[in-house]
Amino acid sequence: MEEQIISKEIDYLREAVILLRIVSGSDNMARLEKRILSAIGKPTDRIRQILQLLKDIVQEAQERFQEQKKEIDYYFQCDEHTSLTAGDMVLLYENCPSAAPGKEVEQLRLFWQSLDEESYYGQFGECLTAYESGLDALEHPKALTDPMEILRTILKLNIPEEEKWKLQQIFLEPQKHREQVLPLLQGTVSLLHGHDRKIAPLTEEFYLFWSRTLEHTDIYDYIQENLGSALGKCQWGTVIRPQLMRPGTLGMQLKTQRGAFVPSPAYCWIGILYGEDLAIRSVLDGEEGNRQEIALYALKLLSDKSKFEILAYIRNRQAYGTELARQFGLTTATISHHMSTLVGEGLVEVTREDNKVFYRSRTEALRSILEYCLETLT
Repeated sequence: MEEQIISKEIDYLREAVILLRIVSGSDNMARLEKRILSAIGKPTDRIRQILQLLKDIVQEAQERFQEQKKEIDYYFQCDEHTSLTAGDMVLLYENCPSAAPGKEVEQLRLFWQSLDEESYYGQFGECLTAYESGLDALEHPKALTDPMEILRTILKLNIPEEEKWKLQQIFLEPQKHREQVLPLLQGTVSLLHGHDRKIAPLTEEFYLFWSRTLEHTDIYDYIQENLGSALGKCQWGTVIRPQLMRPGTLGMQLKTQRGAFVPSPAYCWIGILYGEDLAIRSVLDGEEGNRQEIALYALKLLSDKSKFEILAYIRNRQAYGTELARQFGLTTATISHHMSTLVGEGLVEVTREDNKVFYRSRTEALRSILEYCLETLT
């Protein structure tokens, strides 16, 4: 079994970016809470404690950054066509080395300083590929390292013209935008550290629970057994870390460079809500409580013509992102946006083979939702 490390450390840079997105209105904490509670019924003291802590953090951030709301919206509001923000393109922080607590922003500065012109183009090109293609970044055989090619790629993105202009300016004047974003990031990291006393027991519980749960298995087999998604195992090992500001999610990150995997561990982010009193599958499938909220949101997704047609296409087959883009005449960015949503709602499973990510409908989840509707409405 490949090396598997379970960490109790919070990635404060990552959490700060998520919190800024929540303040901008891009991430909806209220809907997450409603969904969690509808899935489990009566919450335990632990879950109530976590949800209250997150509410307090969000409220404090909203009050503290009232005067900076315009800047936060500019950099951290997420366009409907992509899962990344302009702030992600400014920071380029995904490849920034981990830092000791309290040194996160200093480490980010050092990372920026280490980039010469060629390295900066490569880093921005990597982020732009993810911006355009999300989970399908590995399907792009050509690395974006030429500045003119990067600018042309921005113009081809399926995003509003004002967003294209914003990305161009960020690319051409990175220092100017870093000076705008860094104080926001510094303030948000500091705010989060102010809650360390309450966060520490939660991450300790996270560590103990997942150490027990994965004692005789690995996270990949666990995901396969509980969620039905088969992810190719990373040969360089996997680091499992707690996720605070997205407490009900599970995500996997594998670093890529020039269209290939970087020989470094994969990172698996697991929401801190999951534990003895909340199973991952219960939130996705609604098996432990009222399914009404999940059904209502699923029907809203199915009312989108593109999502409906994609689910119909992959009900008896698996397909990768570029194939779906060709089939439906959509950009890979739009396909990535649709698939990220469908995967996140448990309606699609993901399988990674070599350098491709394949999707297939979770027909049992769809059938359960439709059966619930029939039972309730007929």
